[in-house]
Amino acid sequence: MNPQETQQVAARDEKWVPFTKRVKISSTNKVQGTDSYEFLLANKKCVVNANFFRTILDICPRVEGVSFTDVPDDDTTLAFLIKLGYKGPLYKHTNMFVDHMHQPWRTLTAIINKCLSRKTASNDKLRKSRIDILRGMFYRDNVNYPELIWEDLAYQIDHRKEKRSRRENMAFP
Repeated sequence: MNPQETQQVAARDEKWVPFTKRVKISSTNKVQGTDSYEFLLANKKCVVNANFFRTILDICPRVEGVSFTDVPDDDTTLAFLIKLGYKGPLYKHTNMFVDHMHQPWRTLTAIINKCLSRKTASNDKLRKSRIDILRGMFYRDNVNYPELIWEDLAYQIDHRKEKRSRRENMAFP
């Protein structure tokens, strides 16, 4: 981001939530034996899991009375990537590169990566949760997006102590 863009982003953020009123997360810990995380916000503990996260985002199934569709297995995910015209060797989703996709899908995956991790580069890879988000958008399925975003957030929290050059910036908190 160039300096002018940085100033514009800071001005926009300051307009919506003044710096003095922003709440900072002081610590994040995984709750033992669960899929929940405990955040310390302004000296108050808040335990969050995927269901609570869905409530926060106020996202419900698109069709009332119809539950979310299940996330597909790895083979279905690979078949989906091949259907999109992935042009590199693909044996499992962890070895796929965004720049081996056709242009419209490359752009959409770059947007998903940018929104969830502030990361965009030609050698980006997509985690399974992000591929599932792309697949849900492509097929217009009744996908549980908060759960997929939560899975991505949990991964980033669990791996935040990795070497700084290898980890992604966590955009969520």
